[in-house]
Order: sequence, then C-alpha cells, then structure tokens
Amino acid sequence: MFILSVAMYASCHQAHAAEPLNLLKNPGFEEVGVWKTLTADANDVADPRSPSQVHSGNYSAYTKATTIGGDGYAMVSQDISISISSNLELSFWLYVRHHELPFYGYIKCFVTSSGGRYLDVGIWSDDSPKPKANEYHSRTRVEKYDAWFRIRAPLGKLWISEAKFPEDDTITIISFGIYNGLVYALPKNLLQLEAFFDDVFLGPSLGEEEPSSPWLTYAAACLIGAATIVSIITVRKRLQSIRHPRSTYETSIRGTLGLES
Repeated sequence: MFILSVAMYASCHQAHAAEPLNLLKNPGFEEVGVWKTLTADANDVADPRSPSQVHSGNYSAYTKATTIGGDGYAMVSQDISISISSNLELSFWLYVRHHELPFYGYIKCFVTSSGGRYLDVGIWSDDSPKPKANEYHSRTRVEKYDAWFRIRAPLGKLWISEAKFPEDDTITIISFGIYNGLVYALPKNLLQLEAFFDDVFLGPSLGEEEPSSPWLTYAAACLIGAATIVSIITVRKRLQSIRHPRSTYETSIRGTLGLES
C-alpha cells in the first residue's frame, strides 16, 4: 500500500510538473518594459501590450504596417542570450486580421544570432525575395483569418540540420512582426496589414506535443492511481471474507474429530 501510494504521488507530481522551460521573459506580453518596438514611420504601430485580441491573459503584441508613403513594417523584439541546442523549440500563437487585398511581405518570428545569422519562422507572400546565405526561412501559412492559431518549429534542428548554421552560435534577439510592401499593381492603395502575437515559447522541447489542458493529464494520473489502490483494497477484503468462513469450518471439523487442544 505504501509503495502504491508513493507511485500514485509520483505519477501525479510528474504529470503536473512536466512543464516546458520557457527561456523568454514576459512571453505572454503581460508585463511592461521587456519588449522593444520598431516601426517604419508614424503610420505603423507596434504595441507590446494590446488588449484588443488575446489568446490568454489580458494582453498580446499588436503590429500594424501600412503602405502609406511607401513600405511599412512594425515589430516587437527582446534581447536574449540563448545557446543553440538541437532540442531548442520555438512556438507562438498568431492572429491575422483578414483583408481583401493581398500583401507583399511577411508575418513572422525571427531570431538573430551573435554570428549575424537569421532563422525566420512565419508566412511570406509567394513572390517575396529568397533568403540570403546567412538566412533560413521556415515557411508556413495562415491557417485561418480572424482567429488564433499556433505555429511551432523545431528551431534547434532547423538551425543545425537544415540551415547548417554553426552550433556554437548564440541567439541574441528574438523579434515578432510584419513587413507590408506595396500592393500588386496598386502602388497607391493604402492597404494595411494587422497581426497579433501571444504566448511565445522558446526553450528545450519535451519531445511531445503539449497537452491542450495540462490539468486534465494531472487529474487523470491521480484518478488512475487512486482507482488502483481502491481496487486492491476491494480485492483484499473479498479474499479475507473468503478465508474467514473456511477458517470457521476447519475449526468445527477439528473439534468434531477431537483434535482441538
């Protein structure tokens, strides 16, 4: 019973404690002063603490870039110092507002290394420039507009195996943002591109998909352990009830045969 109790506690504790280690500060954009902003001009907006659309908490990062006066861009960034490792993982939640006209540019997360290399994860327009020798693009797509969806990438494996960048590089900056170039054949159109970023993760991968509801995993592990103990107690009581009549019968027979002392 003691061993089973310890096992149950261990499984519950493991299910509850198996949280990935996020190496970023303020990954949910809830605090003030961690993320820096950069925009092309006054027509573009980079807000690292916007309450307009949130995936969790009360705030997210909002970026808006327009083609007023030329190309526009808006981004938020954080200075970091994280060594490259093969199990390094990147993920973030993205919300893109739908616009009728296409855009020329990107919506992405990009990391910068101490060696002047860039690994970008995000969405590019079809005719965007090809990456340079010191850049690597991990391209995805807009799964749905006006709704949150998650983008994940095995950053360490991409950096080492795909991009073939040096393993001794150190990531020094992580940025999220958008670049909005002039619209196809409509250079005077005032198209604006808007995107929100939230719940960013950069850290060692656990090797499995994170459960959407970790508390369910924790509760299930505890219930399984408790059910095991209850089952053993029930079986034990039944065995005792079976042995008891047998013991009474044997005592009666021994008395009848005069074998009782």
